[in-house]
Amino acid sequence: MEETTETQFDITKPFEYAFKGEQRRAEFVTLLPPTMKQHSQAAALKQSIIRIVTGALRGTDDGSSDDKDVDEPITSKMVIATIYGSDCVDVNVVWEQARLLLKEGVALIDGEQKLTVPLMEKMDPDDFENMVGEYIANFTLA
Repeated sequence: MEETTETQFDITKPFEYAFKGEQRRAEFVTLLPPTMKQHSQAAALKQSIIRIVTGALRGTDDGSSDDKDVDEPITSKMVIATIYGSDCVDVNVVWEQARLLLKEGVALIDGEQKLTVPLMEKMDPDDFENMVGEYIANFTLA
């Protein structure tokens, strides 16, 4: 499997932000894999996701065969549905762990501006959730 070095998440509901003294309209977020600098934040998120996935697998272990293709790519929507469907981890804990990780330099608005908490607060909630799902799919579960 080829390692993903970065991925682009397209914002569906752009918002205004200041960059180098000028107003801009956010169009996308470049997502980068975590480094050792973000290790503790990435580890906390990964632990929650692993708990969710293993809990889901335990819940479906009924002996029946699954016809799903095991090579099917994991999508952001699949990740979000799994997070919301889990009774293993509080969804708000996952969102907070994601916020803590994303503000540490692994997310850049329009590929340039570090995503900060005030910028996250300007995002549409669905964009935020889908961005987190994209991050998890590409860097946590990859």
